[in-house]
Amino acid sequence: MIDLLKIAELLLIPLCISLGIVHILAQKLLHPTPNNKETKFSSKIKTMFSFTPDKGLSHQPPLWMAFLVPLSYFLTLGYFSWKGHSVLITAEGFKKFIELSTLPLALLSLCIPIAVLVSRLHATQQTAIQIIVTKQKNNVDAFYAHRKAMNEYFASLKHHKYEGCIDGDFEYHPRLHLKFFSHQNPEEGIPSPNIKQLQNCLTLLDEARTNISQMISLRFSLNTIDNYFRATEKVSALAKIMVISQIYKHETFWEKKDNKTTNQLITIGTSIHDLIGAYRYSRSYLRIICEFSGYSTEWFDNPNISDYQRHADKYPIRLSGGQGPGYMQEVHRLLREQDYLKL
Repeated sequence: MIDLLKIAELLLIPLCISLGIVHILAQKLLHPTPNNKETKFSSKIKTMFSFTPDKGLSHQPPLWMAFLVPLSYFLTLGYFSWKGHSVLITAEGFKKFIELSTLPLALLSLCIPIAVLVSRLHATQQTAIQIIVTKQKNNVDAFYAHRKAMNEYFASLKHHKYEGCIDGDFEYHPRLHLKFFSHQNPEEGIPSPNIKQLQNCLTLLDEARTNISQMISLRFSLNTIDNYFRATEKVSALAKIMVISQIYKHETFWEKKDNKTTNQLITIGTSIHDLIGAYRYSRSYLRIICEFSGYSTEWFDNPNISDYQRHADKYPIRLSGGQGPGYMQEVHRLLREQDYLKL
């Protein structure tokens, strides 16, 4: 039993001494940390066995352990091996030293291979960090290159004059990229299209076309006015999503207050042609966004649409009776009769 205790002491004491020295180096020199009594013991141990890739090899606790642990065992085992012998600087003395120190010297020789292994592990971690940093940089470059490509795509488009007072200037707004592509960190690379936003815009565009086609297919009545306002609401919503300022400046807001509630309506321009021009401009703008993002443009090329839908999209506008130049004046008159005020 006593022999087992001596063996345990022989194995544990050098290791504990080495760990204590490395712990002091790690806390005071290599990884200085605030003097916090609540610091967990496990975190201290982890510090002694961990690498810090952003620091040099001499700042790594495992390197010092690679030297101190074999050295401690060398000195401890050497003490018991050399006990009872004196130093003799002769050939016979060196021969006796080698004979007595076989095991201590074998343990001491482990310093070099362990230190080499530690240095390679440290270099591997540094390489991994460099790969991550390079990947992040490439992803950031790809993200902003994608945004720049969207800007250049819009810049290559020619100005187009739409019906009414709408000038189709395909100006790129920086916020457009944020609205139609996923809100992800630039370090994640090229963003994916915001499918939900694209589908929402296509729904608004489809509803606006439906309202316009019903409006131009009916004779002037309250139903045509209702379709007009519904279409205007959808086109205005699209313009806000796609940040089309050319439509903003032709909007007129009407407000009616009744029993502490407020109702608002929007008109675009001063004729039906202004509304249809704004719709066609929004349609072209959204198609460009879909094409750039790689989203399906099937909705725009659908052949199974009504004759009035085709006229709403791109053919010459064919209006029903009572929808001439005085149409908007009649709309404004009805709004004033219902106590709507122009804002």
